Amino acid sequence: MDRPSPVDRVAALDGLRGLTAVVVVVYHAWLLTKAPELDGGPLRDLLSTGFLAVDVFFVLSGFVLLLPTAATGDPGPTRDYVVKRIARIGPAYWVALVVAVAAFDLLASPGLDRDRALAPEGLLAHALFLETEARLLPGWDGLLGLGVNPVLWTLALEASFYAVLPFVAGPFVRRPVVWTAGALLLSAATRAVADGRGQTGQELLSLLPAGAFSFAAGMAAAVAYVHVREGRARLPVRPHALAVLATAGLLLTMGLAGGADPGQVRDDARTSQAVGLAVPALCALLTVGCALGAPRVLAGRLGRVLGELSYGLYLVHFMVLLLALNSLGFARDGSARAFAQALAFALPASLVLAVLSHVAVERPARRAARRMLARRAADRASGAASATA
Repeated sequence: MDRPSPVDRVAALDGLRGLTAVVVVVYHAWLLTKAPELDGGPLRDLLSTGFLAVDVFFVLSGFVLLLPTAATGDPGPTRDYVVKRIARIGPAYWVALVVAVAAFDLLASPGLDRDRALAPEGLLAHALFLETEARLLPGWDGLLGLGVNPVLWTLALEASFYAVLPFVAGPFVRRPVVWTAGALLLSAATRAVADGRGQTGQELLSLLPAGAFSFAAGMAAAVAYVHVREGRARLPVRPHALAVLATAGLLLTMGLAGGADPGQVRDDARTSQAVGLAVPALCALLTVGCALGAPRVLAGRLGRVLGELSYGLYLVHFMVLLLALNSLGFARDGSARAFAQALAFALPASLVLAVLSHVAVERPARRAARRMLARRAADRASGAASATA
């Protein structure tokens, strides 16, 4: 997966993923410094909905993972797919868990129950990417991300999508409109059930049914991209214009959904049918526009580097922020100055750690997976040759 064929890698999407990771860092720096008012208007409202950026990750996952099937009609060997997915997200994720446990006392906010956060059953659920599903168990008392890295819940959702994709990839490519509509209805129904159910509802919104439309929108975008590239369909506007219009739509949606109370904004947006429809759809349009138009700022070297580092950046940035605020004495008094200081520290520090993750963990894991798959392919070829001899 470091050297994929042109059909399953679109350079501009690496940059889009990297830019999205930076947006998430900015949002969490703002949130953890007690949501400064800033301009008290549009800028604050945009920042208060920064959590919606994770939809870009989900849409990109749907796009990238379905693209080979959309292009060739063949999803490929499931075993190879599983090996690649584990190698891609597993090692760095598990290292992040180990860091969270080892540095817990430096990261934890005052009042966080250490025994509850580091309970063995919680550690096991996290290690198996089941932390969100475990929250539905009667009597479960685990914390997202062990209480010090809650962003890890999105990796549990990604893992759920990875598990389902081999069973739906082929049928989706054959009937993308039907499957996308079904995913939209499933997500809408989940939000309707979750609305008004308090904490139980919030737990439902962290599961795959709630995120189904985001992944399906990305998968539909992959099918559309292939159809346009092969001349079977045409865009109503130029790719760059589509990307600009989608970005404007996203910013407008985020601004309208934002507000002064970040907790209320998040709860309202997660159960809003309008936001739940608009954001994934706009992210899918943005993905198609960027994939076909390859904006220079995203497809250039800086964009590609940010894309390579985006996973490590996402995994570590929340812990870096907590380290700064809970152990290094950074202010969290709701001021613009506190926000700026926290961000100025956390972003470069997280990028340095992301480089280490990429060089020491992610890239070696992918190389090991490639070697394993190459040996397996050679063995299959050898076996086939022997059978025909």
